[in-house]
Amino acid sequence: MTHENEPTPPVPHQSMRWTEVLLHWTIFIGLMTALIGGAALLF
Repeated sequence: MTHENEPTPPVPHQSMRWTEVLLHWTIFIGLMTALIGGAALLF
C-alpha cells in the first residue's frame, strides 16, 4: 500500500526540449528585433 508510487505518463523529453529551444529562440529574436526597431525609430 504505497501511495507515493503513482504511475506518471511518459513525457517525450526530446520534443519538449525542441519546443523549449524554439520558444526561447523566437522570444530572443522578437526582443532583438523590437530593440533594433525601437533604436531605428528613436535615431
